[in-house]
Amino acid sequence: MKIEYIPDGSKDCPLILIHGPDVNVIISLRQACFNLANGQAEFVVVHDLPGIDREASCKLVAYPGRRDVGVFRTPEPDSFRWELTATSWLNVEGLLEPFCRPQSEHRHQYLDDSSGMPVIISTDRSW
Repeated sequence: MKIEYIPDGSKDCPLILIHGPDVNVIISLRQACFNLANGQAEFVVVHDLPGIDREASCKLVAYPGRRDVGVFRTPEPDSFRWELTATSWLNVEGLLEPFCRPQSEHRHQYLDDSSGMPVIISTDRSW
């Protein structure tokens, strides 16, 4: 699986795209969202989850917050912070559920667009 920052090329851009067919990575991401929602995690380094390509074009760290801030750049190059409320993390966790089974066709889902920079999960590099 890969995480990419896509700055332009579509009306949806800029965006963060998490893509690939690895169900185990999506299950880990789903659990991480649940942990953020229920206070079991102070943050999750999404680009360091097992199965995420270590050569990812961007770094994404997820945090629980008091409001839905969404995704925004941090001072480090190609690094982003994703901050949502507990309720929104539970929503993202639910949106990931259909991707926790092998897919034979293309599927994608917008996970969040609070900041105007969507986070999208996809079975391949399209959305």
